[in-house]
Amino acid sequence: MSVSKITGKVELGCLLYDSPIKLQNRIDKLEGCRFEFDLIKEKKEVSPEQRGYYWACIIPHVRQGLFDASGEWHTEKEVHGEMKIKFIGIKKIKIGKTHVTKLPSTEKLGTVGREEYHSDIRKWAWVYLNIVIPLPKEDMSWLNKKA
Repeated sequence: MSVSKITGKVELGCLLYDSPIKLQNRIDKLEGCRFEFDLIKEKKEVSPEQRGYYWACIIPHVRQGLFDASGEWHTEKEVHGEMKIKFIGIKKIKIGKTHVTKLPSTEKLGTVGREEYHSDIRKWAWVYLNIVIPLPKEDMSWLNKKA
């Protein structure tokens, strides 16, 4: 099975293709064949800036806030894991007779989902840790830190 990714958008109920020529070439190659058509919403990838902001700004602020609240240091990985569980949740799956707990992936959130995740963490940090995590454009010093 050969797969071609054809992108575009929907306007007024019509499909508008980014590359009609690519689509036509693919259709020509399928002449006389049956085909399957999946129409899915395009997901924007997480940008390096979003990833950098998360690891160089959000995680250090939350880590410091947790230390200030409990007197205990947590690793960045521990803080990341706790934030994923708290704001994305865990998934329980059954493999045979065994139940397995699967941690969610932040990579699957896309750009919009990732910003909602960041926003949820900022609100929680304000309420429960009494800290303000700056928005990405409010404090750009995190850009100079290694993500």
